[in-house]
Amino acid sequence: MLLHAAKSYLETPWMQIPWLTTFLLTTLLAAELATLPGTLTSGRSILTSGLRLIHGEVASGRYDRDETVRRLRHLEAMGLYVHSLIYALLRLNKPRSSLKATTSSTPQPWT
Repeated sequence: MLLHAAKSYLETPWMQIPWLTTFLLTTLLAAELATLPGTLTSGRSILTSGLRLIHGEVASGRYDRDETVRRLRHLEAMGLYVHSLIYALLRLNKPRSSLKATTSSTPQPWT
């Protein structure tokens, strides 16, 4: 159901807004986390910890798209695979550097 909703969202550009993209990403990452073992003694605990960190950053809404993709690819190299819809949703969000360029860095006086 969630995967179908995410796929439909990706296919409907007029519906794509940053907070909904973040919500879907957070939910998909939580679903991926739910399938991982949480024991600290297993070799997969590094993968679980890495995915928890990514989930927390995405849930906060303060994450860098490109860095998040890089971290997920690193976890994949270690044996953790996430659904490709996660990557597609990450591509929807603008990189943090382009967000900074749209805001003025010089304070404006109150008038």
